[in-house]
Amino acid sequence: LLDSSEKPPQSINNPGSYVNLGRLEKFSGAQRYPIPDAINLANFKSAVIWCRMANATFGYAPLHGAGTARMQ
Repeated sequence: LLDSSEKPPQSINNPGSYVNLGRLEKFSGAQRYPIPDAINLANFKSAVIWCRMANATFGYAPLHGAGTARMQ
């Protein structure tokens, strides 16, 4: 997900605060997800690994600019 908060909540309850970029491709290693042109990245402050079934945030990386995100 892309989330509007720098530190996303443990469970997601506000559907308007995030954009789902797709399913997790694999459990380790680099992954890439296309971001639609209509998405304004300035509105989002973190990239999130989230489980829909458990409604649980598994990890996130604050978005501070190109190349500076680190997983938390």
